[in-house]
Amino acid sequence: MMKTLATDPSVAAPNDRGKKLLMFAAALALIGAVAYFASRDQMPALLVGFVALLAVYALFKKPEFATLVFAFILYANLAVIAVQFYHVPQIVAAGVSGLLVLPLANYLMVRHERLIFNSGFFLAIIYGLALVAASLLARDMNIAINELGNFATEGLILYFLLINVIRELRILKRIIWTLLLVGSILGGLSLFQEATKTYDNNYGGLAQKSDDIDMEEVDFSAYGGSRRAGGPIGKENRYAQMMVVIFPLALCMAYIEPTRKMKLLALAAAGLTLGGIVLTFSRGAFVTLAGMLLITVFLKYVRPMQALGGLALLVIVIIAALPEYVERVSSVANLSSLARQDAEGSREADGSLRGRFAENLAAVRVFMEFPILGVGPGHYAKFYSAKYGNEVGTKRLISNRRAHSLYLEMLADTGLVGMTAFMTVAFVVTRQLWQARRRFASARPELAHLATAFILGIFNYFGTALFLHLSYQRYYWFLMALAGAALLIFEKESAARPGVTRPSRLQTAV
Repeated sequence: MMKTLATDPSVAAPNDRGKKLLMFAAALALIGAVAYFASRDQMPALLVGFVALLAVYALFKKPEFATLVFAFILYANLAVIAVQFYHVPQIVAAGVSGLLVLPLANYLMVRHERLIFNSGFFLAIIYGLALVAASLLARDMNIAINELGNFATEGLILYFLLINVIRELRILKRIIWTLLLVGSILGGLSLFQEATKTYDNNYGGLAQKSDDIDMEEVDFSAYGGSRRAGGPIGKENRYAQMMVVIFPLALCMAYIEPTRKMKLLALAAAGLTLGGIVLTFSRGAFVTLAGMLLITVFLKYVRPMQALGGLALLVIVIIAALPEYVERVSSVANLSSLARQDAEGSREADGSLRGRFAENLAAVRVFMEFPILGVGPGHYAKFYSAKYGNEVGTKRLISNRRAHSLYLEMLADTGLVGMTAFMTVAFVVTRQLWQARRRFASARPELAHLATAFILGIFNYFGTALFLHLSYQRYYWFLMALAGAALLIFEKESAARPGVTRPSRLQTAV
């Protein structure tokens, strides 16, 4: 029998000698490092470095774990917290994305798979080109370049890396469970903070309270505005937005997991996440969740009477535990009074609603003057908000503010060109998810439910975006990347199952 390279003594001996030399060199390096740091009384630094080396070794041995670690760090905002609260250098925080290099290298160099470029990636590039076009006549090129840089790092590159490292169904599910873990930790901390009234403790930065409170927006006789949960971002409405995306994913896992234990864990994650959402006192999140509930009834996941019963139970619990939240949500009814444009109507709405109405109407007026390419990325808030907003008259804006609507601010900043390009990404991805849902409904219901969960997650993001501008865009592109990766995985799964109609090509590999 022909000898293989592994059994050939002439080959094995040099390999063994090479390993021994490498181990000897590593031992010498370790002894030298211990001596160096001990002589300078810096043994803690050596310990940290040793732990870091062990972590890197573990990540090399299990590259997919790096993807899960990255997802946890990004969604819990740990890199930003490390910079703001623990003075970690920004370059270290920015290097967190380097974790994705390990699984990507594993796919390309070890498994010899190809890079992936899907339709969502190409549409994101088109949106980037729209931003460039809107920047050409911008008033301040530095602001425009900064916005382009944010999109490149938090959007395009992040999207590209994620669709290339999430290639298997098991990894996608583990990432979803990682998000459920984040939602459970954050929601649990918010609930504990509220129950114990420990508002001065931010719990390592994961349960922040915003110090930037507009006193005109807060009616302390009606609700404790300073008590609103801000999560790891410190912005109540942003915290609500990132959590409402997790909520349908938790419900999905409770629906598709085969064991009772995992179903209960997913339901617990959904409950803790919902608790965190409620404690933000976010009116936009409340309206969005109500819309999501209607969709689940339409899709026949929930019966109408079950939906009404669940909603009634939730309202009863909120009234009993957080009556101030009811007061805040009920203030949404005063929106109609702002349209009257008189002093009496303005007084009926709180300061927050009056300010948002002025900012949003100002964005509409800017868009009407610059409808094609807008005034430039980031320019509405910098140069136009206060000037046009004060002409509305519902509330005096002392400084320039961003519009409280993704749609209106994007129209003002980038015009119809930018807005169309941006929304096309979401429209195409959602349409493909809907097609996948219908295609797998009978043959692979598990995949159909996952597609539905991502549709609901996208709906929830854009629902809250009615009341929030595009900031912390990494959360949006992270969601779109997960949806894009899911579509690629669905295609692979359908190719492996002859009984399922194969979808049209969604990717290009080079």
